[in-house]
Amino acid sequence: MQTIYLDVLLVFNLYVNYILLRMTARLTHCRLRFCRCLAVSALGSISTLMIFLPPMPLFLSVLCKLLVAVLLCLCAFGVHNPMRLCWSSICLFGSSFLLAGILLALSLLCGVRVL
Repeated sequence: MQTIYLDVLLVFNLYVNYILLRMTARLTHCRLRFCRCLAVSALGSISTLMIFLPPMPLFLSVLCKLLVAVLLCLCAFGVHNPMRLCWSSICLFGSSFLLAGILLALSLLCGVRVL
């Protein structure tokens, strides 16, 4: 059985969410102040506690993660129009996939076991 330290999980995800929100702001050309980005990152790191829930079907899991991405974009960038919210959510979700792929590739190249 694997041990997951709650403080490490939350702090690591705070950093990752901050990077992802900054990347999304850069891609969508939205302004994002430091304090707001930090607050939304903290909200996003709390959402990672979903890993302690019982296993969900793949469709439901992806849907929950997409809803969290929309909620984070809503809190970070506000609602100017629905298309902009949709675009920023897609950029956040895509940036998350990109960062996960990069980290997985680095761990495989360095010989570090991820799971």
